[in-house]
Amino acid sequence: MSAPRLRLTLPSGPLTLRNARASLLGALWAWSEDGLVVSSNENASALEDLEWLGVEPDAMASAPKQARYDAAAAELEARGAAYRCYCTSGQYREMPASKSGPEPILYDGRCGRLKPAERASLEKSGRKHRFRLRTPDTRPELPAPWHDQPWPDTDRVLMETDGTPAPAFAAAVNDHAAQADTSLVDGDARSWLMERALIELALERPLPRLVHVPAFRGSEQSIAALREDGHPRRALLAALVHDIWLLPSGPLQPDLEDTAEAFSIDAAQRDADTTAELDEDGLRALSQETLQAADEADLRATLVEHLTRRGYGIMQHEPEWQAAFCAATRSSLHTLADAERLAAVLTAPTVDYDPSIIRTLSRPYVGPALDWFESQLKAVPDGDIAAWRAAIQAFRQDAASPGRALATLRLVVTGHREGPALGPILGLLGHERCRGRLEKARRHMR
Repeated sequence: MSAPRLRLTLPSGPLTLRNARASLLGALWAWSEDGLVVSSNENASALEDLEWLGVEPDAMASAPKQARYDAAAAELEARGAAYRCYCTSGQYREMPASKSGPEPILYDGRCGRLKPAERASLEKSGRKHRFRLRTPDTRPELPAPWHDQPWPDTDRVLMETDGTPAPAFAAAVNDHAAQADTSLVDGDARSWLMERALIELALERPLPRLVHVPAFRGSEQSIAALREDGHPRRALLAALVHDIWLLPSGPLQPDLEDTAEAFSIDAAQRDADTTAELDEDGLRALSQETLQAADEADLRATLVEHLTRRGYGIMQHEPEWQAAFCAATRSSLHTLADAERLAAVLTAPTVDYDPSIIRTLSRPYVGPALDWFESQLKAVPDGDIAAWRAAIQAFRQDAASPGRALATLRLVVTGHREGPALGPILGLLGHERCRGRLEKARRHMR
């Protein structure tokens, strides 16, 4: 059997977990068979999200075009496999309801029986039409697994009045344009697979190799939103391909083509009842597990990429400082977003005090707390987070009201009443910036 050539289907809107899962499984399967992955760039943001996940197409095809759909519909009409349907919404209400399928009604085929003069009259009156695929009277002989797909219960819409193609029609037309000979579909597509087969047979094209996987069960969040929320790439891949979906065992490699070497499409095609639902709690837990298990270099690269994209000036610091930042935040990370509060404090050029904080700085207990802070700036080595933690712990044991004093110190260095632990803040801010904030606080005391 020849190596497959599979086209990735990009959504019209954001790339969701559902879309991403289909693309990931399709790409892994194609690469496991030494095949090629083809895509188009009609949705640049979705393609960018896919590439961030590691699915980089081997080749690019031209984007879908309306003229391509129009030509294919005209060819099917000329072959007698499709016809123009002029029915109005009022006429649809006269037809029985459909219990399944993409349309709410069971179309009765009336426009497929129109005489040429009747069609000409409707065209002349300006009545808009959609194209319908004519369901054959007899079921054709089809190879596996096409032969056991559900038979259409009516003549289904091929293309709407505004030119929007039905999924089966779009897949057939665009796969042909991309020279793709393989299709991967999930369980939700079973309702239109027979239509796809009838379209290909009517156009006298070979049926593509069909790879069918269980239907997606889980959140419909977009990859972009999950990325902004701080879910790391490796966790999303694990959720979609490995841990949550109980697919092939073995580690996920940074390069998905390496992972593909151990990929088994048979495992991916197991019954949907054996797969767990991909919910938000499970994904968050997986992200936490991934971040806690990451080695130092991987965690630093992941954190720096996320925080830089979010607008925090992490890249301006030396690698040693970045490593210390990662070490200080690792234990508190559920997602990468949990590092943003500390990054916001550390990358702010100065600290601003609102009126309520300024009033607090005038309280009598503030002076002793700032004196202690100034003494520690002389005693604690610059940038030593562990020494700052030890100093704060000693202060808690000795001070009459350590909680209030340390809350004051947090206000001084961050401008907020709550936030990350003080030890990492003081160590990563460094003596010079800490002194600048100390002096600013003292000016507000006068």
